[in-house]
Amino acid sequence: MKNKLADGQTLTIAAPAAGVTSGVPHVVRSGNTGFVGVPVTSGAENEKVALNLRGVFELTSDTGTAYTQGDLLYWDDTNKRVTKTATSNTLVGFAAADKTSAATIAEVNIFPR
Repeated sequence: MKNKLADGQTLTIAAPAAGVTSGVPHVVRSGNTGFVGVPVTSGAENEKVALNLRGVFELTSDTGTAYTQGDLLYWDDTNKRVTKTATSNTLVGFAAADKTSAATIAEVNIFPR
């Protein structure tokens, strides 16, 4: 097939002014919508960085809320953590495993919107 450019597992972006950190989700916005990817490497402003768009990752999560496998999860870009709160946050994926309310790490299966 001559028109396939990539497998869709990663997407290369130019890092924003604040840069990106390997393993810390990054929101790519377009108007009022966006998607979340997990950087493969860290990068300073304008450096080309590959974002993982699919896969299961251990990500920092909010406390005080339990997750059940399959719950939709959102990226709180202000606090740099996953949450079940959709308001003002970007859909990142779903809980790949149950999480207790005291846990600070969640297993998240990320997917692009």
